[in-house]
Amino acid sequence: MKQFLSIYIILALLGFYCLELPLFDHFYTLFGIFLASLSGFIIHIFDPSIAISGAILSQPNGGFSIKVTTECQAIELTWLYCIAILAWRAMWQHKLLWILLGIGMLQVLNVLRLISLIYLGQWYPQHFVMIHENFYPLFFGIATILLFIQWTLFINAQRTTP
Repeated sequence: MKQFLSIYIILALLGFYCLELPLFDHFYTLFGIFLASLSGFIIHIFDPSIAISGAILSQPNGGFSIKVTTECQAIELTWLYCIAILAWRAMWQHKLLWILLGIGMLQVLNVLRLISLIYLGQWYPQHFVMIHENFYPLFFGIATILLFIQWTLFINAQRTTP
């Protein structure tokens, strides 16, 4: 456990330092546009009035818009999840599989969050800030922890299987 915590803390600090480098700014911009486009595409299936402009989703009928900023991309929690998997003692094939699964699952949740926020802001604007700034960060933190717990259960099952 000491080895895991040491590696985890070192990778977390190194990763957060690197994620703040201007080198990643273009990636964040492109990823925000991708998430907005994907969310808009899904919404458009059910609601053709949705408008997408870069990283901005707009609901012209309700007059509400959201911008997918760096903070809306779940990058930090995704990084914490990935380094927890990397720091845990296991075979690399399992690590790679669970990193890819976790990134995918967290981003699916993120797209669903963005879709819900555009309608929440339109229909219940009085609750938007509380849900966006309080509920969803807590929800994503718990989801990330649960993914990691599932990973440890998977690895322990692999170790006990003859």
